[in-house]
Amino acid sequence: PSSNRPCDYSMAPRHWLSLLCALLLLQHVACNPVVDDEDEEEIGSEEWEVVELTDDNYEKYLLDGNTWLLRVYNTGCATCKILSPHWEQTVSHIQEFGLPLRMAQAQAAFSDQLNRRLKIGNLPSLVLVNNRMYYHYDSTTHDKLTYIDFATRRWAEDDFEGDVGYFFKEDEPEDPYMKTLTQENFDEVTSTGKWLIFFYGARCSYCKDIMPIVRDAGKHAIMHDLGFRVAKVEGRECPQLARRFGAFPWPFLMVYENGKGVSLEDGRVARTMEQYLDFGVLDPLDYQVAEEENAEECSQCNAGCDAGDARDEL
Repeated sequence: PSSNRPCDYSMAPRHWLSLLCALLLLQHVACNPVVDDEDEEEIGSEEWEVVELTDDNYEKYLLDGNTWLLRVYNTGCATCKILSPHWEQTVSHIQEFGLPLRMAQAQAAFSDQLNRRLKIGNLPSLVLVNNRMYYHYDSTTHDKLTYIDFATRRWAEDDFEGDVGYFFKEDEPEDPYMKTLTQENFDEVTSTGKWLIFFYGARCSYCKDIMPIVRDAGKHAIMHDLGFRVAKVEGRECPQLARRFGAFPWPFLMVYENGKGVSLEDGRVARTMEQYLDFGVLDPLDYQVAEEENAEECSQCNAGCDAGDARDEL
């Protein structure tokens, strides 16, 4: 200063305090940038984006604890193209109303492992995945509201009217009336007792119609001690067993005891529970003897016919 008057330092602490507040404010703005409404909407919308799944990433997403609505399709599938607008409308609805769902889609042609894990059959397939379980959409109605209802209901395993599956075999509860047989346990389980065995495909419509009736037969057989148990074999998961017994096409039923089996003719024709019970009490050994006797009678008849034809020619 030009004058010789001494400087007044009484105001200095206030200036330093103001400067400190300004620096703290600048630091806060730098570390926490302002997010306007448009940016906030963009950040939040990531949760409702449709994730593209492959065999490399599907476990990362589908097993993350969220509820997922998954569409499996192929670009060259005509039905997929026809139903695609319903899927797009469903996606828009979920995004618009912020429903608590994650969405994903996968091309079946490039997701073979995912297809087998979720037992994908006809395309397009709509699958709800939650808590290490999955539920197939089985309705013949295709529209946005029906899809939304399927995806937002709180499914309970006991009352779900659809195809329920498990990501891991150890999670699947044992059915007391219909034993699950695999390549590993088949011989051990069937080594004792008589079994009515049901070979099926996970996405086979005939199998879905007939399996509940066969299961009821299994329940009835246990309750009334009819001397046999009912079991099921998933043919696609156990191809060696299917080939071993010629179990094609599905559903394929046979009575099996002591290493002998007899199959039910035309397993795709649905029977009543009583008819399956009558088939279950058959003795495969007696049935085989009867078949051999019939075959012997037919061979003798054919031999006689051939001799008669030879005499006629002479």
